[in-house]
Amino acid sequence: MPHPKQRRGARRALLLATVTVGATLWTAPAHAAQTHRLAVHGIDLRGQAAADWSLTAEDLRTGESFHPDVEAGEGTLDLPPGDYLLISDMGWEGDDRPMDLTVQVHTILGLDADAEVTFDARKAEEIDLGVFDPRAEPATLTLGLTVEGGVSTQWRTTRAADSTFRTGFTGPALGEDRLRAVAGESWTDGAGTEYHAAYQSRGGTFFTGLTEFAERSDLARLDLGQAAPPAGEQGRLHVAYELFHEGPYVDRALPGTTTLYLTGGRWSYGLDVTDAAGEVTRLHSDYTAYHPGRHYRETVGGGVFGPGFGDRDGFSRTGDEIRAWLGLLTDGAGHRGAPATYTEAATRLYRNGEPYASSEEPMDRTWIEVPPDAADYELTTSFSRPAGARGGTSVSASFTFASGHTEEETELPATVVRFVPRLDGDGTAAAGARLRVPLRLSGSASFGELRSLAVAVSLDGGATWRPAAVTDHRITVRNPPPGAPSPSAPGSRTARATPPPRRSSTPIAPPDRAPQAPGRAPAPAPSAPAAPAAPPPPAERRRAGERGGGGGGPHSGRWEKERSPWTASSASTAAGSPASTRSRRYRWRATWTSRSS
Repeated sequence: MPHPKQRRGARRALLLATVTVGATLWTAPAHAAQTHRLAVHGIDLRGQAAADWSLTAEDLRTGESFHPDVEAGEGTLDLPPGDYLLISDMGWEGDDRPMDLTVQVHTILGLDADAEVTFDARKAEEIDLGVFDPRAEPATLTLGLTVEGGVSTQWRTTRAADSTFRTGFTGPALGEDRLRAVAGESWTDGAGTEYHAAYQSRGGTFFTGLTEFAERSDLARLDLGQAAPPAGEQGRLHVAYELFHEGPYVDRALPGTTTLYLTGGRWSYGLDVTDAAGEVTRLHSDYTAYHPGRHYRETVGGGVFGPGFGDRDGFSRTGDEIRAWLGLLTDGAGHRGAPATYTEAATRLYRNGEPYASSEEPMDRTWIEVPPDAADYELTTSFSRPAGARGGTSVSASFTFASGHTEEETELPATVVRFVPRLDGDGTAAAGARLRVPLRLSGSASFGELRSLAVAVSLDGGATWRPAAVTDHRITVRNPPPGAPSPSAPGSRTARATPPPRRSSTPIAPPDRAPQAPGRAPAPAPSAPAAPAAPPPPAERRRAGERGGGGGGPHSGRWEKERSPWTASSASTAAGSPASTRSRRYRWRATWTSRSS
């Protein structure tokens, strides 16, 4: 009797995640169109009728999914004529158990008569992945497939040491643009090195087994520094491939450096940081292509922190829905960041100067339904944390734009100005030194398109400001000398930038830029300025996403659609700017710390 392959390591938790698009259980009505009977049979690894068996049939033309009742290795489906993808899996045992999983895929192109298909697990072949370092211990193992416009299915174990995946494919190929499959595995050496490998199937087929052994030269090396201003924070590092595969979450003492070996392709990494105040910040990189044989060095978690956007972020409107994606705690290197915990938060949408919708969470990934008529909007967001929290005690942002109904997804112009001085690993710069502060501008406008850019610097936490000249896209400031007093934030410096409003309209697919601007508390109306929010009194922390929200982020969701804390106020309809014009007003503020030398 076949036995699961024995691998190193302890028994691990297992997770199977299956997502289908447009899934229905199809039952032929009395006057249905012509159908054909599909009989399916399942045989397990012992040659017996499969008892633990799941089967999905997807109509490749309509995207509908059908799920027959299978008992004792037998099942039937009555299907209309068409093209079908059949997905069979056997051997799923559940969490914390050794597992011998068999996944087989069969295609039928042009079902025009009754048919019969048998899935025999004994004919499947093993997924066998390895890496050059003998110290590497298996951690996660993933298998997944996706069909364009249809089903996406994933099988994953959080440790791979005592589980085996087997696969098989039969039938005509679908073409690489229609079917993609991935097999991936991750390993750790128990210290500071991780190995991540992911392989895609070719030619629009699923795997019939896969054997890959990654030599050092087959992998890219990424030395990833994890900063901690100040030291003593704790982090959880994780790595993800662009399709399905994800490595383990590994606890790391900060600051530190982890060496990652990656197969070629696009990868992203994330760092969840718990700071000295007990607050949690989630940072992650955009998906980036890494090439075998090359050596990369990057750092995540360093200052200056402030609003920023990742590669999928931005403000846009489709029809009568506004999409607002923004990372409020993006780090100095541009890794998107968001608060996972906070004490207080508020997000408000004003329409033609009147409150329209509200939420008691900070903005992250948000959709808001609005009336079709053109109107002027202001969207504000803020959150606060206790003293000592990473990124400061409060962050706020405000954005104004004109918007009306659109026939296609249209970008709402947004420009990001970020201050990126060269700081030490603890987020400080030498006291008394002249410091060059480059400005990063991205989004709807470039430096060449700006009519003006006003920058001001404060030594007293924003109570007073002095202008700073912008030369070659940077400002130069002198840090306070050692021991110099600062009324509200000893040893700190604050800067702000204000670009002019800009109007344009750009269809996008998809939007990839989001506005950002901390430093101003939510205003009662779009035209009313507001002072920076004062630090809140000590309060019990709230964890992002406790109320409202949906998938895709720590506090994301289609608020009105899902009856989250967004509440619509009485909204007036007025003739405003035409739908083809967009504008935005923006004010940004960032802080870094001077240290005594």
